Amino acid sequence: MSLRSLKQVYGYIQRGEEQHVGHSAAWKIKRFVEKPNQGTAISYLESNEYLWNSGMFMFRASSYLNEVAKFCPLILDACKKAMQQPLNDLDFIKLDKEIFSSCPSDSIDYAVMEHTDLGIVSALDAGWNDVGSWSALWETSPHDAQGNALIGDVFAHQTRDCYIRSESKLTAALGLDNLIIVNTQDALLVSHKDNVQDVKIVVEHLKKNSRNEFREHTIRYMPWGHVETLVRDARYKVNRVTIIPDGELSFQLHHHRIEHWVVLTGTAQIRIEEQQIYLTENESTTIPVGKKTPTFKSRENKS
Repeated sequence: MSLRSLKQVYGYIQRGEEQHVGHSAAWKIKRFVEKPNQGTAISYLESNEYLWNSGMFMFRASSYLNEVAKFCPLILDACKKAMQQPLNDLDFIKLDKEIFSSCPSDSIDYAVMEHTDLGIVSALDAGWNDVGSWSALWETSPHDAQGNALIGDVFAHQTRDCYIRSESKLTAALGLDNLIIVNTQDALLVSHKDNVQDVKIVVEHLKKNSRNEFREHTIRYMPWGHVETLVRDARYKVNRVTIIPDGELSFQLHHHRIEHWVVLTGTAQIRIEEQQIYLTENESTTIPVGKKTPTFKSRENKS
């Protein structure tokens, strides 16, 4: 992408020898540069030798696979093995998790494009923004008269140039400037725009401490609907389960917990071992420890 302003959060590509490709200007890739400091980014902007790395690539599958085999065979080997025994789950194809986890976690840039002799780069000036941070999301969002991007149930007073997003409860902001506030079901992020790139430090902390916020989102989407965790405690958990019409949950066996199911709306067809029952709004059933969780099938919209 053509440089339009000073950006330290983007990667850069230095242009090499000009190439003739169709009707578009193109250059050999001389080198990739990751997120330069301010002084270096200014020199890139003034030199007219650099482009932003948008991370968008076009190539023949055969050419890409040949280059992966040449420069990073471990990636190709892990991907091939993971595809040998895929699990078909309705409209989804799930790879073998253990095998795929052995795949090196490298970007296309690092694994292939920095090493190949075949790469060329073409410039595009399209007002592009990678929306790779909360600050970038503020830039691309509609603003009020004070420059705030307010999403959800938000009240802002004497507050300017903030991005405030509330996905659950009311979020009120008083006398704030240039902040990013993201209030979700399970976490609250408050950061100055200049520090929001450090959100990765928060992610590393959550991962290191095995926090639920890292391991599991409060809403999990399934082929048959979705599950939202409302309350989680050491001795109980409350989920709201939404099943699409004719969606069906399969058998599960739990040895350490009792399950209580309440139908909030709609009608559920439930099979518990050999018994089949129907439950409608405000009706419930209990699944004892050690008994197979029944098949639940929605006869109409059910939560």
